[in-house]
Amino acid sequence: MSSHHDYIIEITAQHDALKPFAPENSQPLRFKVGDAAIYTNEFGAQFRRRVTGFYQPTEPSGLYARGRRYYLNSTSPWMPVAESSLRPDGALRATLASRGKPCWLSPPRDAWRPSKTAEPAEPDRPDRSSHRHN
Repeated sequence: MSSHHDYIIEITAQHDALKPFAPENSQPLRFKVGDAAIYTNEFGAQFRRRVTGFYQPTEPSGLYARGRRYYLNSTSPWMPVAESSLRPDGALRATLASRGKPCWLSPPRDAWRPSKTAEPAEPDRPDRSSHRHN
């Protein structure tokens, strides 16, 4: 391949011929907007997220040809992720339901952070910042 454009053309042609991903392979998408999901990145780190939309490019796209279909509420909400990197987050859905919240709402930010009222830990050592070093 001589260019990025050639690469996009090639993988789009492969995608169109093989139709390896939903919905082109006659399988429905597994997630809908608002679904709670656990996203696993390429390094194996997992994050609780929510599906916020679907990636539907109007021109040939390498991301789409490689199976990326979903937008998530993440620090990169513009970057679509593949269905293979998502799994349903039943625990988050159950927690929200038990609080009487619709499952499409994210929990309060404090739910994933330590309590704001916790006292700071005592230092293990005395503060030596005022001592001079020779």
